Amino acid sequence: MIKNKDTIRAILNELKWNKKYDERDFTLKYIHRGSPRGYKKINISEIKDILGAFFTLNEKEFNDQLINIPFHRILEIKNEKINKIIYEKVQ
Repeated sequence: MIKNKDTIRAILNELKWNKKYDERDFTLKYIHRGSPRGYKKINISEIKDILGAFFTLNEKEFNDQLINIPFHRILEIKNEKINKIIYEKVQ
């Protein structure tokens, strides 16, 4: 599995760009202030870029506008194929 689990950025880069993983198998749950549940769940394949302390994605609610989501908002990264959480934020 992923060898460098020490940072969210390392995990996301590994899942997004390493061809031994299918990014469609992984989901990411993050704090979303506009959601009634308080969070939003996306597929890793929806991530457009992974930068310093945030990732970018097209927000369909805002006409596909690129938005930046800081890493500190990430609650969980999960392999849906095997139903295994590989990162969970400690509350």
